[in-house]
Amino acid sequence: MCGNNSRNQLIQYRENLVIRNEIYTKLGEILESIYQEFHIDLRGNLELHMSLAQHMMPMDIRLKYGLKLANPLLENIRSMYPLAWQIAGFMAAELEHIYEASVSDDEIGYLAVIFELALQKKEHSPEKKNVLLVCVSGRGTSQLLRHQIESRFYDHIDRLYVKGTLELEDRDFEEIDLVVTTVPLNRGIQIPVIEINELLTLNNQAEMRLALQSDKPFLWESYYKEDLFFSDLCREHKEEVLEQMCEMISERYPMPEDFFQSVMNRENTASTDIGIRSALPHPDRLIPESTMIAVGVLRKPVFWGKKEVSLVILALIGKGEDPDIQKFYEGTIRLLSDAAAISELEARPDHQTLIRLLNSGSFPRL
Repeated sequence: MCGNNSRNQLIQYRENLVIRNEIYTKLGEILESIYQEFHIDLRGNLELHMSLAQHMMPMDIRLKYGLKLANPLLENIRSMYPLAWQIAGFMAAELEHIYEASVSDDEIGYLAVIFELALQKKEHSPEKKNVLLVCVSGRGTSQLLRHQIESRFYDHIDRLYVKGTLELEDRDFEEIDLVVTTVPLNRGIQIPVIEINELLTLNNQAEMRLALQSDKPFLWESYYKEDLFFSDLCREHKEEVLEQMCEMISERYPMPEDFFQSVMNRENTASTDIGIRSALPHPDRLIPESTMIAVGVLRKPVFWGKKEVSLVILALIGKGEDPDIQKFYEGTIRLLSDAAAISELEARPDHQTLIRLLNSGSFPRL
C-alpha cells in the first residue's frame, strides 16, 4: 500500500514538473513575442518570468477546464495601468491560441498587475550615462581620478572616456551625457560640464551624483513629427485609412514597397483599437532605424474591429535600442485612454495641441 502511494506521488511529481517546464518554455516564447510587439525588453527579467510561471500553474488548470476567477479590482487595474493592461492583453491573445480557449478580462487584470510591477522596476532603475573625463596632468593622476569616479558611480555610468585637453578639438560630444574636467574648457559645449579637483572632494562627488541622477527631459517631438500629423482624413474603412496614411508617410520618408501590407498583416492578426475612439496600429516588423509616429485625425469615425475610431496613431518602432520606448508607450496609451484629451484633439486637430496634451499632464500619470 505504501509502495503504491509513493509511486503515485512520484508520478504526480513528474507530471507537475513537466507542466512547469512546458509553462516556463511557453512564457519564454511569449516574452519574446512581447518584445517583438512593443520593443520593451522583459526577456531577461527572471523575477517576472518566475512570477508569471507561478501564476500560470493554477491559470493553466482554469483555462483547460473553463473555470472562472473573479477580479474585484478589474476596473481600477484597467484604468491605472494602461500599458501593463495592453501587454497582458497581448499575452492573453497568445494564450488563447495555445489553449484554444478565451481569456477573460478578470484573468488579464491579474496578469497586468504582474507586468506593472516589472515595468515600474524597469522604469525606476537608474539610467546609466556616458561621461567624458578631461585631464591636463600626467597619466597617473588621470588614472587615479578614473578609478575614483568608476568606484563611486559604477551604478550610474555606462562608459567613462578619458581625454587630454589637446584631444578635444575633433571630439564628437553627441554620445556624451556629462563632461567632468580638471581644467576650465574654453570651447562651447551643449551638455553639462562639471569642474572638479585632481582628487575628488565631497563637494565634487555631490555635484556629480546630482548630475548623473537627473533625467533628460522627455521630448515628445522626437517621436511625434509635425510633418507626420495628418488631420481631416476622410475615408470610410480602416483599410482605406491605413493605406492613405502609409502613402503619405512614404511620400516623406523612404519606406519598403510592402509597407502597407506589413501594417495590414499585423492588423489582421488582432485589431489595434485601444482606449477612447483610438487605434494604435503598426507594421508586423521593425522598419525605420529610429522610431517615428504618424497621427491621423479622421473627419468621421470608422469602425476598426471592436469600436469606432477617430484618432489613429501609426507607430513605426525603430530597429535601434531606445531607452525611452517604455515612457513613449505609457504616455501615449494614457493619452488615448483619456476622454477629455481625445475630445480636445478632435476639436483642435493639430500637432501643437497633441504635444501640449502629452506635456501638460492633463491625463493621469503613473
